[in-house]
Amino acid sequence: MPGYRKHISSAIWTFPLVTLLYKGLLSFMGGTPLTWELVSTGFILYILSSEAPDIDHKQAYANRLFFLFFWILLTLVIFRTLFVNFYYHLPPTFDPVIEEVFLFVSLAGGGLISFASFKLLPVHRGPVHTVLFGFVYSVVLVAAYWYLFENASTENSALSRMLFIFLCSFIGFLNHLILDKFSSKLKRQSS
Repeated sequence: MPGYRKHISSAIWTFPLVTLLYKGLLSFMGGTPLTWELVSTGFILYILSSEAPDIDHKQAYANRLFFLFFWILLTLVIFRTLFVNFYYHLPPTFDPVIEEVFLFVSLAGGGLISFASFKLLPVHRGPVHTVLFGFVYSVVLVAAYWYLFENASTENSALSRMLFIFLCSFIGFLNHLILDKFSSKLKRQSS
């Protein structure tokens, strides 16, 4: 099976195909053209997603990387939720330290949820190495992006940006699965 270097190299060289696919879809659907922010976010998610199927491998770099990524993402989601839902309802006397309290609670909550989630991961090459998991993973990333950066907008421009984020995360995930499948077929043919 290819190692993380081959998966990342493959992702780096195939990412332009995702931007071309999005531009092709854009010509049919309309929507937001690619911006620097969207391309750079998509590129990072594409590279991360190309390693995502290996999060269930306890010794893999992806496992450690995704633990940190998941912790950061959960911390941001928890912090935004606390800030949006509670900050403006508190008396002004709490104002000087409330952001730090929210951040501490968010960091602790994100860390605990990440730790528990990663302890429950199945064996390597199990359900995490499937297209269905890749789809669910991509939907979760799009939902987090929508909540954190699009402020729950349903405008066409926000929806087209979320489509790009979905394509980057899902095709990046598929890139890993295809490379694994192709590599195992080559290995069987050579032996």
